[in-house]
Amino acid sequence: MGISGTYTCPECGYTTEEVTADFDHGMSGEVVTPVVCAEHGLQTAETGLCARDDPEWTWRRANVYPCPECGAPAPLWDRRTCPHCGRMGAEDEGWVADMCWD
Repeated sequence: MGISGTYTCPECGYTTEEVTADFDHGMSGEVVTPVVCAEHGLQTAETGLCARDDPEWTWRRANVYPCPECGAPAPLWDRRTCPHCGRMGAEDEGWVADMCWD
């Protein structure tokens, strides 16, 4: 089961909704992860990996995945840095889980 939520920067107020928490997957097994696109901000990107193919999760995570909006290479979100103003906070500060999904 995956978890998605809302991120709001406590400094600049940048907000995004429905972004995945980390490397998550639902019943289909398709793995998604949060990335930061220079043009579109914080997004949930498909990784091309499937948990059904590797239930032990032995694969290696890439550092960059394509933005779902434009396809541009987008680095993984570190869950600490605001994608808009660059403010560094504690891990998960400003992120609130609001939905479990399959």
